[in-house]
Amino acid sequence: MKNKFITYLYLVILISTSNFVFAKDKYVGEGQLQLDDIDVKIFAENYLNFPAGKSPSSFWIAQENGKSIWSFYWYCPNSGCMNMRISKSEDKEICEQEGRKYYKNQMKIKKDIECFIFAKRYKIVWDNGNQPDNWKQSMTKAGWSKSQLSTKLKDLGFYDNDLALIAPKDNKKKTPQKIDKIEKTNNSLKNTDIISQIKDLKNLLDSGVITQEEFTKAKKKLLK
Repeated sequence: MKNKFITYLYLVILISTSNFVFAKDKYVGEGQLQLDDIDVKIFAENYLNFPAGKSPSSFWIAQENGKSIWSFYWYCPNSGCMNMRISKSEDKEICEQEGRKYYKNQMKIKKDIECFIFAKRYKIVWDNGNQPDNWKQSMTKAGWSKSQLSTKLKDLGFYDNDLALIAPKDNKKKTPQKIDKIEKTNNSLKNTDIISQIKDLKNLLDSGVITQEEFTKAKKKLLK
């Protein structure tokens, strides 16, 4: 009876631990992302080349249309990183406040900033769909140069890549629902483009640049 109880307790602990380990962190970024040169420079020269007595804690990124527009980072208070920052929500808030302040003061514009974690300590954790099977391949190292970091980020699909050409390594088959959604999106974009072109033609007609006959032919061609 005692052995059964121990076995049961072990299984409960194992399941609980597994759920904890694989629980998704809502503060970690996801989706396609391309870092700007300044972010790569900050990551390499500041985050990975940290002051004596400190160690990287987390590197945050705010993106817009898949491209980084703001970055922020924190160090651990000592080289052993024993006293990790515990308030991610506070870190996120500060990152966003500083980003908005920067754009307001330096760029004279109001920019919506939403920060998410790009790296935890030395590991790049942003989920862009291209995570290597071996977690070690997502690791950076202290003291890396901008060139070394650039190579790593390029391999992971975060730097010097065309967003339109990046495809996740996990080539799962598209479900009928996904295919239908893609087709609807493409049709919507196509229809929007046609309407825009017809409006342009109408403006040309009204301005006397083209004749009614030319307008009718062009419009008919677009609607085919």
